[in-house]
This record gives sequence, C-alpha cells and structure tokens, in this order.
Amino acid sequence: MKALNQLPLTQYRFSVITFETDLYKDGSESADECHNILTQFGYKLVIKNVANEWFPYENWYVDPIAVNLDIVNIFEDTSDSPKEAINCILNN
Repeated sequence: MKALNQLPLTQYRFSVITFETDLYKDGSESADECHNILTQFGYKLVIKNVANEWFPYENWYVDPIAVNLDIVNIFEDTSDSPKEAINCILNN
C-alpha cells in the first residue's frame, strides 16, 4: 500500500500494473483499498487473485487507453477464486 501511494499516478500512466495485494496475509481490506485507488485512476482490473500454489497474492490491471481491450477481454477473470499465474497466461 505504501508503494502504491508513492506512485505518481497523476503524472504517469502505466500500460500494465501487476500489484501484489498481500491478500494471503492482510485480508481483503488492503486489496480493496488498492483496487479503489487504481480504478479511480482509470485502470481496469483484468485478473483478480493471481496465485502461487493457490495462495492469491496479486491482481493484474491495464490502462484501457494504452492497450487493446479486445485482447485484454480474452484474459479477463475477476472472480474471487484463486488462479495460478501460468494458467492465466497459457489457458487463454
């Protein structure tokens, strides 16, 4: 959360953001707060609860202005269930 608050989101845009939420140790409150900040700045959540050995640790966002949403939408999965990172990439 501290790192996210230090990003100059009003000055720079990022095409893709993979953001570690620490959901596995801090619970959903921190992840929800990070999500609110990123969506406030116009980022689109593409994959929620990317996991390592089924422990969710990050969410993936894109800037819809900088990326082709037709391609992004193929990968989109914002369900609460954990998803292994390799499957997020290779299954689509």
